[in-house]
Amino acid sequence: MNPAGKGYGGRQKLPDNLKQLFRPVVMSHPDNDLIAEVILYCEGFKSAKSIGKKLVEVFDLSRKLLTKQQHYDWGLRALKTVLGGCGSVLKAARKNLLKEGKGSLDENAEKELVVQALRLNTLSKLTFADCARFDSLVRDVFPGVQFTSSGYEELTAALKESFSDLGLFCNENQVRHI
Repeated sequence: MNPAGKGYGGRQKLPDNLKQLFRPVVMSHPDNDLIAEVILYCEGFKSAKSIGKKLVEVFDLSRKLLTKQQHYDWGLRALKTVLGGCGSVLKAARKNLLKEGKGSLDENAEKELVVQALRLNTLSKLTFADCARFDSLVRDVFPGVQFTSSGYEELTAALKESFSDLGLFCNENQVRHI
């Protein structure tokens, strides 16, 4: 409830009257592989075990290989956020499949959805140099998975139209970063 790890920025002190209501619990190191697997199964992924391990591997490699920035978080909180995003993307994909009357998703399709959710959640927080490194890491951990756009074609078109209406120069990097 109140993580006290080194360098953890989201810590809040509990008042003494609330401390009395809780027992102290220590978790030295969470089993991220198992947590990711269980959450992915709960979200509806069939290949949760292999995908969960790969997702945790991306987070571990990112922690080790990307530059150290104060706003980077490669811990359990960020992993849980990405896992929740994976579930949302999977639900949307299944809804589209039902509309089109198509079958279920295979393991490769699930991997593509996970990579899409991972990139959607993470890229906006990274520096420009780390974005390229991160994409390289994701390609190494999820070989053969194609990066798909996040589906913001309408937003992108509206942004470009607004730029032209206002007489401004449209920078593709700005549009891509939104």
